[in-house]
Amino acid sequence: MTAPVLVCSRHPSRPAFARCQACGVVVCQECATPVSGIMNCPACLARRTEAAPARRFPWRLLPLTLALLLSCWLIVRLAPWAVGLVVGWFR
Repeated sequence: MTAPVLVCSRHPSRPAFARCQACGVVVCQECATPVSGIMNCPACLARRTEAAPARRFPWRLLPLTLALLLSCWLIVRLAPWAVGLVVGWFR
């Protein structure tokens, strides 16, 4: 008895190339899309891209970043004056 030949679920005339690791559907080479080493069928790939949130700039960190930069600038600008003031106290 011969093993059944697997065919693409979307293209019945094409031989199977891979199995979608998310849903288990067999797909041809044209339909299979590797993402991070995982084969996906077109339907799972569409669901995956819809579910992926867009990366945005972290605006909530902006005030903290500006405060840190201002603090560093003040330390650099005031350090020589403070050292001179403290050294002058001990003369």
